[in-house]
Formats: sequence, structure tokens, C-alpha cells
Amino acid sequence: MSIEDEILKGKKIDQSKLIDYGFIKKDDGYYISKDIFDGRFKITIEIKKGIVKGEVYDKVSKDVYTNYRLNHLTGLFSREVRLEFEEFLKDIKDKCVIDDYFAYPQANRLAKLIKNRFGDNPEFIFKGHSDFGVFRNSLNKKWYALIMNIPKNKIACGDEFIDVLNVKLPVLDIPNLLSKKGFYEAYHMNKKNWVSIILDDTLEDEVIMECITKSYSFTEKNI
Repeated sequence: MSIEDEILKGKKIDQSKLIDYGFIKKDDGYYISKDIFDGRFKITIEIKKGIVKGEVYDKVSKDVYTNYRLNHLTGLFSREVRLEFEEFLKDIKDKCVIDDYFAYPQANRLAKLIKNRFGDNPEFIFKGHSDFGVFRNSLNKKWYALIMNIPKNKIACGDEFIDVLNVKLPVLDIPNLLSKKGFYEAYHMNKKNWVSIILDDTLEDEVIMECITKSYSFTEKNI
């Protein structure tokens, strides 16, 4: 896991706060830089589509400095560079992120309910999809829920983007569920085992949590 992912794991950047922090908007991203070690080195941070990427440059040689990213740091200077890099990212995290993970209120309520019941936070593991959150059993890393922000027309009528939950349920239950309002054939998952639920308050939180709990039970087998 990169330093950026480790520090900002599970955090969503609030773009409205970036300009006030000092970021410059350019094309499709936000950029900021900071000199360290009396201006001999420079840290740059780029944020595009919610993905945070940083670099450290040697301003004398004009080369990218990467030793601070090694898993086992041996040199004092590399450790100092890493500390400066981490502190910069932590300050951005403290001042430029929002507590909500997802776009829709129901998705965020469910994330909190999952945390309270199972102790799991969403993991944002899909490159280029910072709003796709996976919930995994912390003991064996098996998936039991996935929240995605997708065009509604991928599973129903409508052009707006929506938050959708995928859960794994008993195969024999799925045909009956698909006949009910709020349940849809699974998007990007095995349709025999998974269903999608649009998180627009069509279904009550308690009903959806029952589905999530059933899905979680599949991950408990053979622990």
C-alpha cells in the first residue's frame, strides 16, 4: 500500500476545501507544492478524480527522489523525507477531507451501521473509482458488500448517478427479491448470488441491513 493510501484510506477529498488550502486547479486536477530542507527539495501533491498522488523532487538535480518510499528505510535522510511527506499528507487529510464516504445519505448511514455491527470500514481499492467502497470481513478479507456510484441506467431507468449496494444472498431468495421494489439484478457481479439495491431510501435502512447481515454470514463459513 502506498503512503498516500495508508494515510488517506477511507477518506474522501472535499474539493471545495482544496482551493482555500492552497491547491491550484488545473485541467482535471488540483495541484500543490511545498519546499522542504531550505528549498533543496520539493513535495508536489496531485489530486485527480479523488486519487491522491505525491512526488518528491530534488530541485538541484531536477530528479524525482524515491528512496523515502522503500519499505525498509536505512538512511537518516530518507526517513526525514518520508516524515516530511507524511506530515504534508496528514495536514491535507485534517483540513481537506469529509467524514462521509459516499454521495448519498443512505449509503453513509449504512456505512456507519456496518461499522457499528461488524467493525468494518469501506476499502477503496479500485484504481480510478475512489467512490467504490468494499466491505470485507476483517478476519478473512472476504467481501460481503460493495457500494458504488454509477449511472442509474446501468440497472434501471434514469440518467443521474446513484449509489448502489451489492450484497450476496441465498440463490433461492433472489428471484423473489427481484420481484420487489428496490431490488435489481446485480451490477458487475454474479447475478446468481448477488443483487443490487439503489440507496435512495426506497428501502428502509433496517431492511437493507438484514440483507447485509445475510451477506456477511457467507463470509463466516470456514473461518
